[in-house]
Amino acid sequence: MTLGGLQHRAPIGPSANPHARLPSAPSLLQELNGSMRELARRVAESPSLARQVLDLAVLDGRPGLDVGQALTVLGADNARWRVQTAAVLCALRPADPALGRWWHRHAAMTAVAARSMGGRFAPTLEPEESFCCALLHDMGHLVRAHLNPDEMRRVLALARADGRTLCEAEVDGAVARHTELGALLAMRWGLPDAVVDVCMHHEDDAQDIAEPRSGALVKLVAAGSRMADLVLFPAPRATRARLRDEVKALLGLDDEGFLGAMSRVYDLRPAVVSYAG
Repeated sequence: MTLGGLQHRAPIGPSANPHARLPSAPSLLQELNGSMRELARRVAESPSLARQVLDLAVLDGRPGLDVGQALTVLGADNARWRVQTAAVLCALRPADPALGRWWHRHAAMTAVAARSMGGRFAPTLEPEESFCCALLHDMGHLVRAHLNPDEMRRVLALARADGRTLCEAEVDGAVARHTELGALLAMRWGLPDAVVDVCMHHEDDAQDIAEPRSGALVKLVAAGSRMADLVLFPAPRATRARLRDEVKALLGLDDEGFLGAMSRVYDLRPAVVSYAG
């Protein structure tokens, strides 16, 4: 179905969900078709949602705006993407801030990287779509933190013990993959197909995606995620080499192209630090 100009799968019901405690969808996700004025009013009525929308404006290089200004400058369709994404982030905010702090920095770095690289590597994609899908690509980790904070702490501890990625720690910890948790929630909440695909496939090579545009989006976000790890987090030399090779394969880069792309992403780090601390 179509909602607010965005292509969506129909929401799946609780009976299809093996995790009975998944959070309920914010009501605003089903109310994105109104006017810009109405959308801004709805956002302003929720202090936490308004704060999230304004925080995301920092990643656009637009601090100091009010809600109406932050949405108007985006345009109608982009504003609906932005509000939808902000509503999801608010709904999944962990009770323990420590479980979300690392995630928000990685998600923000991935988002600005994907948006900045999209014009060169995926010119058919809308920058806001790339940005918002990248912000949500790892939301399965937030689902885990919501469902089982102790399990999330255990996965984090496994990853920090020897510099493994969270995906590798999930395998070692014998827990559900964050890719599946994120895609399941995205389908249950009726989020756009693009969000479902990015959640499900950003850790693989996107070969199972038949639609070229969706495949390009997944590869762009997957590359941004790996670049974010290289920029933000210390890792063993072997892990960094693997991440570098994966970025080069995803974007079709040689060594010189990779260094140039990484330089541009490093330049975006100050905005991410301002946003996520």
